[in-house]
Amino acid sequence: MTEDRPRKPYLSKNEPTGATKIFEKQCQYPECTTMYFGVGASKYCAEHQKNEYKKELLKMKDNEAKKEYEENAKSNNIIEHSHTKTTQMTATCPCGRHFNITLIPDVHIYPKYCPEHRNIYRRQQLEERLANG
Repeated sequence: MTEDRPRKPYLSKNEPTGATKIFEKQCQYPECTTMYFGVGASKYCAEHQKNEYKKELLKMKDNEAKKEYEENAKSNNIIEHSHTKTTQMTATCPCGRHFNITLIPDVHIYPKYCPEHRNIYRRQQLEERLANG
């Protein structure tokens, strides 16, 4: 299947609920270029759906989650709390302004900057200004 040619589904009547759309897809496993026919939700060819690859896939997903967590930590505060009800808290932006945060149960990522500096461009300007003194 070439990149410019759209996927063409065909119907399979193997499912007990009726027809299912089957697509020609490329395996999403790193460095695998195998083309296979699968339903819309499938990501891996028959070889990479085996149990021996599942541990590797879980490790890769964990690494991706850690990277995402670290990216969030750069521009956000991670506040570990055990509140069972929503709670108001006052935080301080690096510019010196105080702003309110609502702590929500089971949510631990909160803004590090005041509403004025949550824009990436303004945040960069603030960081440059703080670095220059």
